[in-house]
Amino acid sequence: MHKRLRVFFRTESAGGLIMIAAAIGALVAANSGAATWYQATTQPLTSFTNHVLMALFFFLIGMELKKEMVAGVLADKKNILLPLVAAIGGMVAPALVFLLINHDMPAHWNGWAIPSATDIAFAVCVLALVAKSAPPALKIFLLAIAIFDDLGAILIIALFYGGDLAEKLPIVGAVMLGLAIPKPYLDRVIHLLHPWVAFCILPIFAFVNAGVSLSGLTLSGLLAPLPLSVMMGLFLGKQIGIFGASWMVIRCGFAQLPAGTSWRQIYGVSVIAGIGFTMSLFIGLLAFSDVHLQEQAKIGVIAGSLLASLWGGIILRNTPHSSASRR
Repeated sequence: MHKRLRVFFRTESAGGLIMIAAAIGALVAANSGAATWYQATTQPLTSFTNHVLMALFFFLIGMELKKEMVAGVLADKKNILLPLVAAIGGMVAPALVFLLINHDMPAHWNGWAIPSATDIAFAVCVLALVAKSAPPALKIFLLAIAIFDDLGAILIIALFYGGDLAEKLPIVGAVMLGLAIPKPYLDRVIHLLHPWVAFCILPIFAFVNAGVSLSGLTLSGLLAPLPLSVMMGLFLGKQIGIFGASWMVIRCGFAQLPAGTSWRQIYGVSVIAGIGFTMSLFIGLLAFSDVHLQEQAKIGVIAGSLLASLWGGIILRNTPHSSASRR
């Protein structure tokens, strides 16, 4: 694999581990004797984290989108169709699952996009941990899906969330600024900013936003329409949308399985793409102003991402590293 991609995956997987630790730390703190300290510490940081620090995250996304389109995995047009269609399927199906479960709950409808996002750092981390010998093409397939997914999430946020232009500018403006960075400077700026985002900004975001109180949470509470729809959108909707769209495109002869991969590996990637942590939490905060609904959405995001991590890990761990002959 290209040296830059190897560095990217190492950074993303390491950053994903730190994010996992931060999220676990937040959950433990919010559900222990440290709950008061956690609330007092994170509440003053919430606005700064979600609007200022995350603007740097979206700035990086803009640069990485441009880099991949200019000289990366999206520069070769023949590599675009399969992950593009898969990503579209992976955004549409979760939204449909969400709306189906909430068909009689109009107050929840604004959260339709919450399960449509993939967290690239978490997903790459799971892939790196459970499928160390996975073929490079499988990792590139996941990366390409996540790139299109990020672009789709940005468009969704710009078009459907944020009450006015001033609220959208920190996000959309950051992406546009990233896209505007001249090509000769892209590598240098990405190299400088990427570690800060992966190892600092995203873990801070996870710690500030993942601390949901689980006291009093029952099975019936978890299966309430909002958390259930987010959970099932991420876990079922993502795998149905990505795998189904990939199968359709390949069976119709418009694309081929990525080199050295099997259908089971494609399914495994479709499952772990249901880890929607960062962007799903962010969209949940934009979708609802009611704190109670935000908390329910967070529970759904955490539960769905956990299910996707576990089941996707099982599928990929028990998959031979190369099964190209199964096409």
